[in-house]
Amino acid sequence: MQSSEPSKPFWERHLVAILAFIAAVFAVALALSDAASRLIVNQPPDTEIRITDPNTGTGPIALALATDGDGEVKDISYRWEVAGSGVIPKEVAGTNNSQVFLPTNRAGHFTVMVTVTDKGKKSRRRDAKFDITAEQAALAAGARPATPSTPAPVAQVPIAGAERMVLERPTTLKWAHSSVRDITTNGHALLIEADAIDKDLVIRAFAGPAAAGVQGASGQSGTNGGPQQAGSAGQPGREGAAGTPGKHAGVIRVTVNNPMVARLTIANHGQDGGDGGTGGSGGPGGAGGQGHSAQSGMFDCSSGPGYGGTGGDGGSGGAGGHGADGGNAGPVEVRLLAQADDTNLKVTAVGGAAGKPGMGGPGGAGGGGGQEGSASGLCRPAGRSGQSGRPGAMGPSGGPGKAGEDDNITAKLGERNLSGKGTVKLP
Repeated sequence: MQSSEPSKPFWERHLVAILAFIAAVFAVALALSDAASRLIVNQPPDTEIRITDPNTGTGPIALALATDGDGEVKDISYRWEVAGSGVIPKEVAGTNNSQVFLPTNRAGHFTVMVTVTDKGKKSRRRDAKFDITAEQAALAAGARPATPSTPAPVAQVPIAGAERMVLERPTTLKWAHSSVRDITTNGHALLIEADAIDKDLVIRAFAGPAAAGVQGASGQSGTNGGPQQAGSAGQPGREGAAGTPGKHAGVIRVTVNNPMVARLTIANHGQDGGDGGTGGSGGPGGAGGQGHSAQSGMFDCSSGPGYGGTGGDGGSGGAGGHGADGGNAGPVEVRLLAQADDTNLKVTAVGGAAGKPGMGGPGGAGGGGGQEGSASGLCRPAGRSGQSGRPGAMGPSGGPGKAGEDDNITAKLGERNLSGKGTVKLP
Protein backbone atom coordinates (compact mmCIF):
# COMPACT_ATOMS: atom_id res chain seq x y z
CA MET A 1 0.00 0.00 0.00
CA GLN A 2 1.43 3.32 -1.05
CA SER A 3 1.84 5.99 1.64
CA SER A 4 0.12 9.26 0.82
CA GLU A 5 2.22 12.47 0.65
CA PRO A 6 1.70 14.62 3.77
CA SER A 7 -0.53 17.65 3.14
CA LYS A 8 1.11 21.12 2.95
CA PRO A 9 0.50 23.70 5.72
CA PHE A 10 -2.29 26.23 5.19
CA TRP A 11 0.03 29.22 4.77
CA GLU A 12 2.07 27.38 2.13
CA ARG A 13 -0.98 26.38 0.14
CA HIS A 14 -2.35 29.94 0.20
CA LEU A 15 0.93 31.89 0.12
CA VAL A 16 0.09 33.82 -3.05
CA ALA A 17 -3.29 34.91 -1.70
CA ILE A 18 -1.78 35.97 1.64
CA LEU A 19 0.92 38.07 -0.05
CA ALA A 20 -1.70 39.71 -2.28
CA PHE A 21 -3.82 40.61 0.78
CA ILE A 22 -0.84 42.13 2.63
CA ALA A 23 0.10 44.18 -0.45
CA ALA A 24 -3.47 45.48 -0.72
CA VAL A 25 -3.51 46.53 2.98
CA PHE A 26 -0.20 48.44 2.55
CA ALA A 27 -1.52 50.18 -0.57
CA VAL A 28 -4.65 51.36 1.25
CA ALA A 29 -2.59 52.54 4.26
CA LEU A 30 -0.24 54.53 2.00
CA ALA A 31 -3.15 56.14 0.17
CA LEU A 32 -4.79 57.17 3.45
CA SER A 33 -1.49 58.56 4.77
CA ASP A 34 -0.94 60.60 1.61
CA ALA A 35 -4.48 61.99 1.75
CA ALA A 36 -4.07 62.92 5.42
CA SER A 37 -0.75 64.69 4.74
CA ARG A 38 -2.41 66.74 1.99
CA LEU A 39 -5.17 67.75 4.40
CA ILE A 40 -2.85 69.07 7.12
CA VAL A 41 -0.09 70.65 5.00
CA ASN A 42 0.64 74.27 5.89
CA GLN A 43 -0.59 76.71 3.26
CA PRO A 44 1.32 79.95 2.54
CA PRO A 45 -0.19 83.28 3.63
CA ASP A 46 -1.40 85.85 1.14
CA THR A 47 -1.49 89.65 1.04
CA GLU A 48 -2.81 92.66 -0.83
CA ILE A 49 -0.69 95.82 -1.25
CA ARG A 50 -2.37 99.22 -0.95
CA ILE A 51 -0.48 102.45 -1.64
CA THR A 52 -1.52 105.76 -0.07
CA ASP A 53 -1.75 109.06 -1.93
CA PRO A 54 1.80 110.16 -2.94
CA ASN A 55 0.82 113.84 -2.67
CA THR A 56 0.51 113.79 1.13
CA GLY A 57 3.29 114.53 3.59
CA THR A 58 6.49 112.60 3.04
CA GLY A 59 5.02 110.62 0.16
CA PRO A 60 3.32 107.30 -0.38
CA ILE A 61 3.18 104.48 2.14
CA ALA A 62 2.72 100.84 1.12
CA LEU A 63 0.43 98.80 3.36
CA ALA A 64 0.34 94.99 3.31
CA LEU A 65 -3.07 93.54 4.21
CA ALA A 66 -2.05 89.97 4.95
CA THR A 67 -4.23 86.93 5.59
CA ASP A 68 -3.39 83.39 6.67
CA GLY A 69 -6.07 80.75 6.34
CA ASP A 70 -4.39 78.31 8.71
CA GLY A 71 -2.48 80.62 11.06
CA GLU A 72 -2.41 83.94 12.92
CA VAL A 73 -1.82 87.23 11.06
CA LYS A 74 0.28 88.46 14.00
CA ASP A 75 2.80 85.67 13.26
CA ILE A 76 3.42 86.83 9.68
CA SER A 77 6.73 88.53 8.86
CA TYR A 78 7.21 90.96 5.96
CA ARG A 79 10.16 91.57 3.64
CA TRP A 80 9.87 94.69 1.48
CA GLU A 81 11.81 95.57 -1.65
CA VAL A 82 11.58 98.71 -3.77
CA ALA A 83 13.00 98.73 -7.28
CA GLY A 84 12.73 100.72 -10.49
CA SER A 85 14.33 103.69 -12.29
CA GLY A 86 17.76 102.99 -10.85
CA VAL A 87 16.67 102.91 -7.20
CA ILE A 88 18.69 100.34 -5.26
CA PRO A 89 16.42 97.64 -3.83
CA LYS A 90 16.12 97.67 -0.05
CA GLU A 91 14.65 95.28 2.47
CA VAL A 92 12.72 95.90 5.67
CA ALA A 93 11.91 92.66 7.46
CA GLY A 94 10.04 91.80 10.64
CA THR A 95 6.62 91.08 12.09
CA ASN A 96 5.95 94.77 12.85
CA ASN A 97 6.64 96.00 9.31
CA SER A 98 3.27 95.61 7.61
CA GLN A 99 3.83 99.09 6.16
CA VAL A 100 6.82 100.92 4.68
CA PHE A 101 7.62 104.44 3.42
CA LEU A 102 8.23 104.52 -0.32
CA PRO A 103 10.99 106.67 -1.90
CA THR A 104 9.93 110.06 -3.30
CA ASN A 105 13.24 111.80 -3.96
CA ARG A 106 13.48 110.55 -7.54
CA ALA A 107 10.90 110.75 -10.31
CA GLY A 108 10.02 107.63 -12.24
CA HIS A 109 8.11 104.37 -12.34
CA PHE A 110 8.63 102.05 -9.38
CA THR A 111 7.65 98.61 -8.17
CA VAL A 112 7.24 97.74 -4.51
CA MET A 113 7.35 94.07 -3.57
CA VAL A 114 6.54 92.33 -0.31
CA THR A 115 7.15 88.74 0.71
CA VAL A 116 4.96 87.48 3.55
CA THR A 117 6.13 84.46 5.54
CA ASP A 118 4.26 82.51 8.23
CA LYS A 119 5.60 80.57 11.23
CA GLY A 120 5.90 77.45 9.10
CA LYS A 121 8.27 79.29 6.68
CA LYS A 122 5.71 79.27 3.87
CA SER A 123 5.94 82.45 1.77
CA ARG A 124 4.11 84.32 -0.95
CA ARG A 125 5.23 87.39 -2.88
CA ARG A 126 3.09 90.22 -4.24
CA ASP A 127 3.95 93.49 -5.99
CA ALA A 128 2.38 96.84 -6.88
CA LYS A 129 3.46 99.75 -9.07
CA PHE A 130 3.53 103.46 -8.28
CA ASP A 131 4.75 106.63 -9.98
CA ILE A 132 6.56 109.69 -8.63
CA THR A 133 6.36 112.84 -10.77
CA ALA A 134 9.17 115.37 -11.10
CA GLU A 135 7.14 117.89 -9.09
CA GLN A 136 6.58 115.41 -6.24
CA ALA A 137 10.28 114.54 -6.17
CA ALA A 138 11.24 118.22 -6.02
CA LEU A 139 8.80 118.89 -3.18
CA ALA A 140 10.07 115.89 -1.24
CA ALA A 141 13.65 117.08 -1.55
CA GLY A 142 12.67 120.53 -0.31
CA ALA A 143 10.55 119.22 2.57
CA ARG A 144 13.44 117.29 4.11
CA PRO A 145 16.76 118.91 3.10
CA ALA A 146 20.01 117.12 3.68
CA THR A 147 21.36 119.93 5.90
CA PRO A 148 19.89 123.07 7.50
CA SER A 149 21.94 125.20 5.12
CA THR A 150 20.06 123.97 2.06
CA PRO A 151 17.87 126.85 0.76
CA ALA A 152 14.13 126.32 0.74
CA PRO A 153 12.46 126.36 -2.70
CA VAL A 154 11.22 129.90 -3.35
CA ALA A 155 7.52 130.52 -3.85
CA GLN A 156 6.86 134.24 -3.35
CA VAL A 157 3.63 134.54 -1.37
CA PRO A 158 2.14 137.95 -0.57
CA ILE A 159 0.81 138.34 2.96
CA ALA A 160 -2.93 138.94 2.93
CA GLY A 161 -5.28 139.98 5.73
CA ALA A 162 -5.87 136.47 7.10
CA GLU A 163 -4.54 135.62 10.57
CA ARG A 164 -3.92 131.94 9.81
CA MET A 165 -1.86 130.39 6.99
CA VAL A 166 -1.55 126.69 6.06
CA LEU A 167 1.18 125.77 3.59
CA GLU A 168 0.62 123.42 0.69
CA ARG A 169 4.19 123.52 -0.68
CA PRO A 170 7.69 124.75 0.26
CA THR A 171 7.34 128.51 0.66
CA THR A 172 9.34 131.72 1.05
CA LEU A 173 7.54 134.69 2.64
CA LYS A 174 8.55 138.34 2.23
CA TRP A 175 7.26 139.71 5.53
CA ALA A 176 6.28 143.31 6.28
CA HIS A 177 3.77 144.23 9.02
CA SER A 178 1.66 141.15 8.33
CA SER A 179 -1.60 140.32 10.08
CA VAL A 180 -0.76 136.57 10.03
CA ARG A 181 -0.48 135.20 13.58
CA ASP A 182 -0.39 131.44 12.99
CA ILE A 183 1.39 129.39 10.32
CA THR A 184 1.14 125.62 9.88
CA THR A 185 3.76 124.26 7.48
CA ASN A 186 2.37 120.71 7.12
CA GLY A 187 5.98 119.56 7.05
CA HIS A 188 6.95 121.79 4.11
CA ALA A 189 10.06 123.95 4.13
CA LEU A 190 9.46 127.58 5.18
CA LEU A 191 11.75 130.60 4.85
CA ILE A 192 10.71 133.99 6.25
CA GLU A 193 12.59 137.20 5.42
CA ALA A 194 11.19 140.02 7.56
CA ASP A 195 12.06 143.66 8.10
CA ALA A 196 10.30 143.38 11.47
CA ILE A 197 7.87 141.18 13.37
CA ASP A 198 5.85 143.46 15.61
CA LYS A 199 3.01 141.11 16.64
CA ASP A 200 3.09 137.66 18.23
CA LEU A 201 3.63 134.85 15.74
CA VAL A 202 3.35 131.06 16.13
CA ILE A 203 4.84 128.68 13.54
CA ARG A 204 4.11 124.98 13.88
CA ALA A 205 4.77 122.02 11.62
CA PHE A 206 1.51 120.12 12.14
CA ALA A 207 -1.88 120.89 13.60
CA GLY A 208 -2.65 117.36 14.78
CA PRO A 209 -1.55 113.73 14.82
CA ALA A 210 -1.60 111.35 11.89
CA ALA A 211 -4.77 109.36 11.29
CA ALA A 212 -5.59 106.55 13.68
CA GLY A 213 -6.16 103.02 12.40
CA VAL A 214 -9.75 101.97 11.78
CA GLN A 215 -11.48 99.56 14.08
CA GLY A 216 -11.53 95.92 13.08
CA ALA A 217 -14.79 94.41 11.85
CA SER A 218 -16.91 92.47 14.31
CA GLY A 219 -17.11 88.70 14.02
CA GLN A 220 -20.26 87.09 12.68
CA SER A 221 -22.79 85.67 15.10
CA GLY A 222 -23.03 81.92 15.57
CA THR A 223 -26.08 80.18 14.18
CA ASN A 224 -28.83 78.99 16.48
CA GLY A 225 -29.10 75.27 17.08
CA GLY A 226 -31.93 73.22 15.64
CA PRO A 227 -34.19 71.09 17.85
CA GLN A 228 -32.11 69.50 20.63
CA GLN A 229 -28.88 70.85 19.03
CA ALA A 230 -26.19 73.18 20.38
CA GLY A 231 -25.69 76.67 18.93
CA SER A 232 -22.49 77.28 16.95
CA ALA A 233 -19.66 79.51 18.18
CA GLY A 234 -19.40 83.16 17.18
CA GLN A 235 -16.59 84.18 14.80
CA PRO A 236 -13.57 86.11 16.14
CA GLY A 237 -13.33 89.86 15.53
CA ARG A 238 -10.87 91.20 12.95
CA GLU A 239 -7.62 92.92 13.88
CA GLY A 240 -7.67 96.71 14.15
CA ALA A 241 -5.66 98.58 11.50
CA ALA A 242 -2.31 100.12 12.33
CA GLY A 243 -2.12 103.88 12.78
CA THR A 244 -0.71 106.11 10.03
CA PRO A 245 2.97 107.05 10.56
CA GLY A 246 3.62 110.67 11.47
CA LYS A 247 5.15 112.90 8.77
CA HIS A 248 8.59 114.43 9.06
CA ALA A 249 8.93 118.20 9.50
CA GLY A 250 10.88 120.27 6.95
CA VAL A 251 13.38 123.07 7.61
CA ILE A 252 12.17 126.40 9.05
CA ARG A 253 14.40 129.47 8.63
CA VAL A 254 13.50 132.95 9.95
CA THR A 255 15.54 136.11 9.43
CA VAL A 256 14.50 139.43 11.01
CA ASN A 257 16.52 142.54 10.13
CA ASN A 258 15.15 145.07 12.63
CA PRO A 259 14.39 144.85 16.36
CA MET A 260 11.66 142.34 17.14
CA VAL A 261 9.45 143.32 20.08
CA ALA A 262 6.89 140.52 19.70
CA ARG A 263 6.86 136.91 20.89
CA LEU A 264 8.01 134.34 18.31
CA THR A 265 7.22 130.68 18.95
CA ILE A 266 8.44 127.97 16.58
CA ALA A 267 7.41 124.34 17.14
CA ASN A 268 8.95 122.39 14.27
CA HIS A 269 7.92 119.02 15.67
CA GLY A 270 7.49 115.76 13.84
CA GLN A 271 3.88 114.73 13.52
CA ASP A 272 2.60 112.38 16.20
CA GLY A 273 2.01 108.85 14.97
CA GLY A 274 -1.56 107.62 14.63
CA ASP A 275 -3.01 105.37 17.29
CA GLY A 276 -3.74 101.76 16.43
CA GLY A 277 -7.36 100.83 15.75
CA THR A 278 -9.38 98.88 18.28
CA GLY A 279 -9.87 95.20 17.51
CA GLY A 280 -13.29 94.10 16.35
CA SER A 281 -15.77 92.56 18.76
CA GLY A 282 -16.15 88.81 18.76
CA GLY A 283 -19.43 87.50 17.41
CA PRO A 284 -22.00 86.23 19.91
CA GLY A 285 -22.59 82.52 20.09
CA GLY A 286 -25.76 81.02 18.68
CA ALA A 287 -28.59 79.97 21.02
CA GLY A 288 -29.14 76.31 21.78
CA GLY A 289 -32.16 74.61 20.26
CA GLN A 290 -35.26 73.65 22.25
CA GLY A 291 -35.53 70.12 23.64
CA HIS A 292 -38.14 67.65 22.38
CA SER A 293 -41.68 67.95 23.70
CA ALA A 294 -42.94 65.78 26.53
CA GLN A 295 -45.23 62.85 25.74
CA SER A 296 -48.21 62.43 28.05
CA GLY A 297 -49.92 59.07 28.41
CA MET A 298 -53.49 58.34 29.53
CA PHE A 299 -52.53 57.72 33.15
CA ASP A 300 -49.01 59.23 33.51
CA CYS A 301 -46.24 61.11 31.72
CA SER A 302 -44.70 58.71 29.22
CA SER A 303 -41.72 60.93 28.39
CA GLY A 304 -40.72 64.17 30.09
CA PRO A 305 -39.56 67.30 28.29
CA GLY A 306 -36.15 67.02 26.59
CA TYR A 307 -33.05 68.98 27.46
CA GLY A 308 -32.36 72.24 25.60
CA GLY A 309 -29.19 72.50 23.52
CA THR A 310 -26.09 74.26 24.83
CA GLY A 311 -25.47 77.82 23.65
CA GLY A 312 -22.48 78.43 21.39
CA ASP A 313 -19.37 80.12 22.76
CA GLY A 314 -18.75 83.77 21.92
CA GLY A 315 -15.97 84.58 19.47
CA SER A 316 -12.74 86.10 20.73
CA GLY A 317 -12.13 89.81 20.23
CA GLY A 318 -9.76 90.94 17.49
CA ALA A 319 -6.26 92.16 18.27
CA GLY A 320 -5.68 95.90 18.51
CA GLY A 321 -3.73 97.59 15.72
CA HIS A 322 -0.17 98.76 16.22
CA GLY A 323 0.51 102.39 17.04
CA ALA A 324 2.50 104.17 14.32
CA ASP A 325 5.90 105.82 14.61
CA GLY A 326 6.10 109.57 15.16
CA GLY A 327 7.70 111.73 12.49
CA ASN A 328 11.13 113.30 12.86
CA ALA A 329 11.47 116.95 13.82
CA GLY A 330 12.87 119.42 11.30
CA PRO A 331 15.87 121.76 11.72
CA VAL A 332 15.32 125.41 12.68
CA GLU A 333 17.48 128.47 11.96
CA VAL A 334 16.66 131.85 13.53
CA ARG A 335 18.61 135.08 12.82
CA LEU A 336 17.54 138.16 14.78
CA LEU A 337 20.08 140.66 13.52
CA ALA A 338 19.05 143.52 15.81
CA GLN A 339 17.60 141.89 18.87
CA ALA A 340 15.53 144.08 21.21
CA ASP A 341 15.67 143.71 24.97
CA ASP A 342 12.09 142.49 25.27
CA THR A 343 12.38 139.79 22.64
CA ASN A 344 10.67 136.56 23.65
CA LEU A 345 11.76 133.58 21.60
CA LYS A 346 10.89 129.93 22.09
CA VAL A 347 12.05 127.29 19.62
CA THR A 348 11.46 123.53 19.79
CA ALA A 349 12.28 120.76 17.32
CA VAL A 350 11.02 117.61 19.01
CA GLY A 351 10.24 114.27 17.37
CA GLY A 352 6.60 113.29 17.10
CA ALA A 353 5.12 111.13 19.81
CA ALA A 354 4.59 107.42 19.16
CA GLY A 355 1.06 106.30 18.37
CA LYS A 356 -0.70 104.43 21.14
CA PRO A 357 -1.46 100.73 20.64
CA GLY A 358 -5.04 99.86 19.84
CA MET A 359 -7.01 97.99 22.46
CA GLY A 360 -8.12 94.44 21.83
CA GLY A 361 -11.75 93.98 20.92
CA PRO A 362 -14.20 92.59 23.48
CA GLY A 363 -15.16 88.95 23.27
CA GLY A 364 -18.61 88.01 22.05
CA ALA A 365 -21.33 86.97 24.49
CA GLY A 366 -22.07 83.27 24.85
CA GLY A 367 -25.27 82.05 23.28
CA GLY A 368 -28.21 81.33 25.56
CA GLY A 369 -29.07 77.74 26.40
CA GLY A 370 -32.04 76.26 24.62
CA GLN A 371 -35.36 75.93 26.39
CA GLU A 372 -36.46 72.56 27.63
CA GLY A 373 -39.14 70.87 25.62
CA SER A 374 -42.73 71.89 26.13
CA ALA A 375 -44.76 70.03 28.78
CA SER A 376 -48.42 69.14 28.37
CA GLY A 377 -51.05 66.82 29.79
CA LEU A 378 -49.72 64.90 32.78
CA CYS A 379 -46.13 66.02 32.10
CA ARG A 380 -44.65 68.90 34.06
CA PRO A 381 -41.62 71.15 33.45
CA ALA A 382 -38.40 69.54 34.66
CA GLY A 383 -35.87 72.41 34.57
CA ARG A 384 -33.95 71.01 31.63
CA SER A 385 -32.89 74.21 29.85
CA GLY A 386 -29.49 74.02 28.15
CA GLN A 387 -26.38 75.73 29.48
CA SER A 388 -25.32 79.10 28.13
CA GLY A 389 -22.17 79.30 26.00
CA ARG A 390 -18.96 80.80 27.35
CA PRO A 391 -18.12 84.43 26.53
CA GLY A 392 -15.22 84.99 24.15
CA ALA A 393 -11.85 86.26 25.34
CA MET A 394 -10.83 89.88 24.86
CA GLY A 395 -8.33 90.39 22.05
CA PRO A 396 -4.71 91.41 22.80
CA SER A 397 -3.61 95.03 22.51
CA GLY A 398 -1.44 96.12 19.61
CA GLY A 399 2.19 97.19 19.92
CA PRO A 400 3.29 100.81 20.42
CA GLY A 401 5.07 102.88 17.80
CA LYS A 402 8.41 104.67 18.20
CA ALA A 403 8.86 108.39 18.88
CA GLY A 404 10.46 110.50 16.15
CA GLU A 405 13.92 112.04 16.48
CA ASP A 406 14.67 115.58 17.68
CA ASP A 407 16.51 117.94 15.34
CA ASN A 408 19.03 120.77 15.58
CA ILE A 409 18.30 124.41 16.40
CA THR A 410 20.68 127.29 15.61
CA ALA A 411 20.05 130.92 16.57
CA LYS A 412 21.96 134.15 15.98
CA LEU A 413 20.70 136.89 18.30
CA GLY A 414 22.63 140.03 17.55
CA GLU A 415 26.20 139.06 18.35
CA ARG A 416 25.28 135.90 20.22
CA ASN A 417 25.28 132.48 18.61
CA LEU A 418 23.26 129.71 20.25
CA SER A 419 22.61 126.11 19.34
CA GLY A 420 20.86 123.11 20.78
CA LYS A 421 18.81 120.09 19.96
CA GLY A 422 15.14 119.70 20.77
CA THR A 423 14.49 122.95 22.71
CA VAL A 424 15.93 126.47 22.96
CA LYS A 425 14.11 129.07 25.08
CA LEU A 426 15.16 132.68 25.67
CA PRO A 427 13.37 135.14 27.98
